[in-house]
Amino acid sequence: MGHQNKMLSFIIGISLIVCYIPSFGQNIISPNDDVQLGTVWFNGKSIKLTKEAKAALDTFIKEIQNNPTMQVKAVSFNKDLCDKCSNRSWKRATAVLKYLSKHGVSEDRLGFTNRLEGELNKVDIFLTASISDSLHPGIKK
Repeated sequence: MGHQNKMLSFIIGISLIVCYIPSFGQNIISPNDDVQLGTVWFNGKSIKLTKEAKAALDTFIKEIQNNPTMQVKAVSFNKDLCDKCSNRSWKRATAVLKYLSKHGVSEDRLGFTNRLEGELNKVDIFLTASISDSLHPGIKK
């Protein structure tokens, strides 16, 4: 049985942020699903969250709160094994996770992974049943 999804689109400057959110306000995500809430985009080489990125995260927080048994995974991207790119990628994931934590998402629910393929200027946000990846050192000690 598939879930009916609603789509939100945020047109911000020249960026388009699209997120699929399962039936707003209902806790219908299966424990076996990984559901992508959306993408947070960064400008150029910046590691700072833009006002538009914060608005997108605020939307994701509502869905995260509606699914209290699910974990939150941030996926950042790196090019090859470039140290500068990897450092920037981790700092972007940290910025996203810290924002979520600061706005009421328990640090125990937050995790990250870094992938070698994908757009470098983004961090994808997922709800997942469990976090098998390491917890991000910027959040957990």
